[in-house]
Amino acid sequence: MAIFPVRFTSALMPAAAGCLVAGEVCGFALDGAAAAWPWLAGLTFLALLVMYGWNVKGMLLPIVFATGIVLGARTESERIEVINAMRFRSCPEEARVRVESGVGIRRAKNGHGKMVDFLAHIGPIPVKVIMPVEETGRLPSPGEVWLCRGRLACRKDATNRFSLQTLWVHDAAQARRLTPAENPALRWYARAGAFLAESVALGLEWTPEFAGLNQAILLGRRAGMSRDRRETFSAAGTMHVFAISGLHVMVVALAIGGLLARLDLPLQVRGLVAIPVLAAYVMLTGMRPSAIRAAAMMSLCLLAPVFGRRPDARTAWSITAIAVYGISPAKVFDLGCALSFAVMFGIVLWLRWAGELQPFVTNEGFLRKLAGSLGISLAAWVAGVPMTAHAFGQFSLGGLVANAVVVFCAQWVVRFGAFGIVAGMVCIPLAAIANNLAALCTALMAFVSELVAAVPFAVVTTPQWTLLHSAAWYCGWIAAFAAAGRFLPRKNASAAPWWL
Repeated sequence: MAIFPVRFTSALMPAAAGCLVAGEVCGFALDGAAAAWPWLAGLTFLALLVMYGWNVKGMLLPIVFATGIVLGARTESERIEVINAMRFRSCPEEARVRVESGVGIRRAKNGHGKMVDFLAHIGPIPVKVIMPVEETGRLPSPGEVWLCRGRLACRKDATNRFSLQTLWVHDAAQARRLTPAENPALRWYARAGAFLAESVALGLEWTPEFAGLNQAILLGRRAGMSRDRRETFSAAGTMHVFAISGLHVMVVALAIGGLLARLDLPLQVRGLVAIPVLAAYVMLTGMRPSAIRAAAMMSLCLLAPVFGRRPDARTAWSITAIAVYGISPAKVFDLGCALSFAVMFGIVLWLRWAGELQPFVTNEGFLRKLAGSLGISLAAWVAGVPMTAHAFGQFSLGGLVANAVVVFCAQWVVRFGAFGIVAGMVCIPLAAIANNLAALCTALMAFVSELVAAVPFAVVTTPQWTLLHSAAWYCGWIAAFAAAGRFLPRKNASAAPWWL
C-alpha cells in the first residue's frame, strides 16, 4: 500500500487551496455552533484515519474542506470569546497587545498628557488601540507588548466580523508595558532601511517629489508621496506598484538570478543564495504581508532545484495559500490578501497559457518584453476586477492600459534603484546617475497615469458584484482563453490543457 493514497499533482494543489478557503467560509457561517469545533475536528481526524487505513480514493478534497470548516469555526469561537470578554462585561478583562505599527501621537483634548494609537491584534481580531499617556510617560514602540484594560467598539465602516475594531483605554493607569521594544536585529534593519532610503534619493535633491516616488516603489516608503499623486495613481488603477508586493519580489529575484547565472553558479546554489537576499529585502521594506507571501512563493520555486524537482508556480502558489489561510483563517475576510492571491494566480495561469504558444516576436527585444508586460497586465486585471467591483463598486478600464506601461517602467525603476544603492557605497556620482534614470522612468509612469486618469470612463461605477457575477466573469474569460488556445499556433499540440 502506498504511504498515502493520494498523488499530489500541480493541478490538485490549487483545488485543495480553494477547498480549504471554502471550508473556512462555511466554518465562519457556523457562528451559533462555533464552540463545537473540537467535535468537528475529531470527526475530521477519524475520516482521515479511515481514508488512510482503507486506501479510500478521491477523499482528499472533502477532507481539506472539512479541515477548513474546523479552522473557521475555531477562529469564530475565539472571536466570540474576545467580544464577550471585552465588549459586554461591566468589568472588561485585560488584554495583551503587541504594537504592530507606527505610533500616532496627539495632544489629549483635556490638555493633560497625550493620546496615542497603534494597530494590534486581540486573538484573531485586528484592533486599533487608543489610550492616554502621561506627559512624562513612556510611549509605545513597535514590537512592544502592552497589557491594556478597555472596551472594544465596532467601527461604523466595518464590513465583516473581522474588520478593524477600536480598543478604547480610558485611563493611563490601565495600560502598562510588559516587554521592551523589538530585538537589536530588527532595530538594525530599521536603521538599514533608513540608509537605503537616503541612498535612493542621492542625486535627486533637485526633485524631492520623484525622490519620494522612487523610495515608494523601491522600499514601500510612501510618506514622500503627495496627496495629488496618490489620487492620480489611484484613479488610473496603478497605485499597486507603490506597495511592496509580488511584482517587486519577482523583479528582485530575477535580478539576483541573472547575476548568479553570470557568475556561472549551479542552479541549486542560486536558490540557496537568493532566498536569504529576498528575506533581507522583505525585512528592509517593512515585512508587509503581500511581500512576505510573494517571497514565500518565490522561495518555494527557488528551493525546487535544490531537492531535484522542477519549479512549479501553481504548486508554490497553492502551498503558500494553504499556509497563509491555514495559519490565519481570518484572512478570508482580508480583501488585500484575497486580491493578492487572485492576481498572482491569474499571472501564473497566463504564463502557463502563453508559454504553450509559438511567440509572434522571436527575438528577445523590446517588443517582446512589452508584449510580456501587456499579457501580465491583462492577467492581473482579469483576476482583480471582480474583487474591486464587489468591494468598491468600481470597474477600472484605465488600469488595463496604464498597467502595461507602469509595470514595465517599475521593473526598470527597481533595477536602476538597486544599482544606485550598490553604487552609492563606491561612487556617489554613479549612484546619482542611476537614481536619475530611475526618476526618468518614474516620471513616465506619472505621465501615463495622468493621461489615463484624465480619460472619461477610466473608472466606471457599477453595482456591487455578487458571487454569481464573479463566477460568470471568470468562466467567460477561461472559455475565451481556451478557445483562443485552440486556434493560435502552439508549441506542442498534444500537451495537456493549460488549466490542468
